[in-house]
Amino acid sequence: ELEPTQLYEVTTLLGSSLDLDWIFAQLGSKVVDLLDCAASGIFLYNPQLEGLTFLRGLHLPAALTDNLLLKPGEGIAGRAYQTMRPAWTRDRLNDPSLAYTPAADQVLRAHGPRAYLAVPIVIRGEVLGVVVSCFREPHEVSGREGQLMTTLAGHAAIAMDNARHYEETRTQRVRL
Repeated sequence: ELEPTQLYEVTTLLGSSLDLDWIFAQLGSKVVDLLDCAASGIFLYNPQLEGLTFLRGLHLPAALTDNLLLKPGEGIAGRAYQTMRPAWTRDRLNDPSLAYTPAADQVLRAHGPRAYLAVPIVIRGEVLGVVVSCFREPHEVSGREGQLMTTLAGHAAIAMDNARHYEETRTQRVRL
């Protein structure tokens, strides 16, 4: 069960800035702290590339994240993006439902964690990206972890939306 104090701290923290880099850094850090996982990652959907690109993470090797592009439906992050629902795998190496492009599969085999929980970042029916928690060994995802990640992704969506509106307003003022 998520402690109300922790929830309040996350809400306050993610709502306290309009700087997206800072918001994403805090989000990645909170995922690792609150889920006690090995690493976290944040992916944003890139319409030009028609896939999820790695934006920022904590404790993930650059060899895994540099130039990684996940198509909708590909892997756990792509599944969360496509279904607009949390997705997870207990063990990537023993999960026949997971499909990756040959390039992504090669990188994951060399550098990837074993278990993932991915939750879409959704605002007004639009999936902006996905936040992922990563575990080095096989891991059974608990209801508490799913609830926590869903809450974190929800607060990230609001913070991203606020930052986007602020930037649009600022740009309009500069034009005027």
